[in-house]
Amino acid sequence: MDFSIFSVCLLVCIAQVGVVTLGTLRIMFTMGGNSRMACVAGIIEMSLWLLSVSAVLPQVHEAPILGVCYVLGYAGGNVLG
Repeated sequence: MDFSIFSVCLLVCIAQVGVVTLGTLRIMFTMGGNSRMACVAGIIEMSLWLLSVSAVLPQVHEAPILGVCYVLGYAGGNVLG
């Protein structure tokens, strides 16, 4: 595996863990009545999501491992969140 693909895989996985974890925190903030923190968490969550999706979609046909890393990051975020 090329080092650039490996580094993108690692970053996508970490970003997805952050996205799902922030989504959980955002819901907790909303339920607790802290709408400002929910807004900040939502902005960061969607920014990370957009960056990770834009890194995966153009290259997923050449490197399917990127899709696997995306899914693993999502699963890891569910565990962490």
